[in-house]
Amino acid sequence: MPTPTPATLRFVVPALVAGAALLVQGGLAHADPPAAATAHAATPAPPVDNPERMEPAGFPILGGDSDVGVMFGFAGTLTRYSRNVRPYLWNMDLVLAGWAKGDGNGGTDLAQYSAFWQIDMPHVGGSEWRINPSFSARHIINQSYFGLGNGSPADPPAGNTAVPGRFFQFEMVEVRARSLARVTLSGPWSGVLGLGYRFVEPNAYAGSRLALDAAGSTQSPPSVSGLGALHYVEATAGVIYDTRDSEALPSRGMFNQFAVRLLQAMPGGDTSVRYAGLAASIVGYVPVAGPVVFAGRVMADVEIGNVPFYDLFMGGPFTQQEMPGGSSGIRGVPTGRYLGPLKVVTNLEFRSVLARFRVFHQPMSFGVNAFFDAGRLWSSLSLSDPRDGAGAGIHWGAGGGVFLKWGGAAVFRIEAAYSPDARAENPSLPIGIYVEDGVMF
Repeated sequence: MPTPTPATLRFVVPALVAGAALLVQGGLAHADPPAAATAHAATPAPPVDNPERMEPAGFPILGGDSDVGVMFGFAGTLTRYSRNVRPYLWNMDLVLAGWAKGDGNGGTDLAQYSAFWQIDMPHVGGSEWRINPSFSARHIINQSYFGLGNGSPADPPAGNTAVPGRFFQFEMVEVRARSLARVTLSGPWSGVLGLGYRFVEPNAYAGSRLALDAAGSTQSPPSVSGLGALHYVEATAGVIYDTRDSEALPSRGMFNQFAVRLLQAMPGGDTSVRYAGLAASIVGYVPVAGPVVFAGRVMADVEIGNVPFYDLFMGGPFTQQEMPGGSSGIRGVPTGRYLGPLKVVTNLEFRSVLARFRVFHQPMSFGVNAFFDAGRLWSSLSLSDPRDGAGAGIHWGAGGGVFLKWGGAAVFRIEAAYSPDARAENPSLPIGIYVEDGVMF
């Protein structure tokens, strides 16, 4: 797919900025589930003359990146304030979105569409428990699959019979319902518990890499598990260590997460699909000089068992993210480019706020960042699988961007990253472009 043009980005930025004003006023923190049921981004306290009120807000959204395409849709939020609870009694979010992307043949597909709903309830029943149920559904027709291994090739074999542009793609429907609960244990330590249901139905295009790999999956367990419609139950447990001075744009402190997750396919499908995942994310923020902040993250994820292939390019302690590639892993490496059960990613970033000003009486901060991301995965826990290729096998991406913080909660960023691996999506221009809400970590 060609990289979004400057004209596209000129349209994206004003749309995001216009939406941010309503977003801050309504208290919507993210269009995706908040990681680990962490505190919803700080919402302004209700005016003293009307402490008991319902506050709705809504706005169109436009964004996306070079992996998934141009995103469009609607986001709405409804917040119930109370004089006795801060920051609110509850906050409910709804996001409906679609993604348009080139089909590789000169046309454009409605590549993805999705719906997401959540409600965040701090201090349930006056307790220290924070409950965050959510529901999501999505349909993707161009999810990438290049095969298992850190050394998987990016060039289709000669004479392949797949539909043009579909050799390294598959279709997937996913529905998920879950709830995360977080409670303070001691000081900066919190405990998190999660329980969920998930339905996934992938479809391999005829002649595609996935179809060929599935046909050759004769060993036990097979190299490609999870094809066909499957229902799952999921359970997660872990701890968080949080000393950040801000959730939206930290400048000092740490945010460390450690979790174990269990997934089991339910009767009616292939119940041999099951695995345990162990994940750790260690993040630190250090002021360097003036407004410059150094932010660093190391994230590791290991999956043990019969893992469905579509979870082999995902990872993370509480909220599953693209890993190692994508906008939350190694920027510049396409989502789904590499699959494996053991993944390690490191992100190094310098951020600096350059200007502070007000728009519509809302405080704003404009800044820039420069980053370097690197990581690797392994196809098996033996660390000696031939599918991982020879040599160090490190994948990397480097680049920079700009970000805008509106009020105390909303942050939007636009980033460009070069990576040699980006040629899998953009052969003529190996650069990934990302328009996202929130800083990466």
